[in-house]
Amino acid sequence: NLLVSLLSKRIGVDRTVAVIENLEYAELFETVGVDVAINPREETAEEIVRFTRANHTEKVAMLEHDRAEVIEIEVNADSPLAGREIVEATGTFPDGVVVGAISRQGEHITPRGETVIEPGDHVVLFVDARVLEAVVDLI
Repeated sequence: NLLVSLLSKRIGVDRTVAVIENLEYAELFETVGVDVAINPREETAEEIVRFTRANHTEKVAMLEHDRAEVIEIEVNADSPLAGREIVEATGTFPDGVVVGAISRQGEHITPRGETVIEPGDHVVLFVDARVLEAVVDLI
């Protein structure tokens, strides 16, 4: 990405964007002439945080060429997640579901196995695409 971006600049491209895997390289890329260095994981994390503040279920992102999805839901009282520890609640879901983030009244809660999800919480789930429909039906 660095070489292609620099060659593009040399032949007259106005703006270059390079995809980087290592955040430590961002400053280096921009120092040598790349206009913007983007890390997909960082960008995805920012979108996840932004969507945890939404008031409804929303597809957040497709990962690994549609092999997985990140979805955000607001947990209602009837949800199998409500009032239960994560380790217990996720046992009712098929394999391939991971609780990635919880937002409660605007505050981030780091999900752990013993964390209790409450009605009204916004929860980000990483879901294997093969079980997505079953998971959506449950939540």
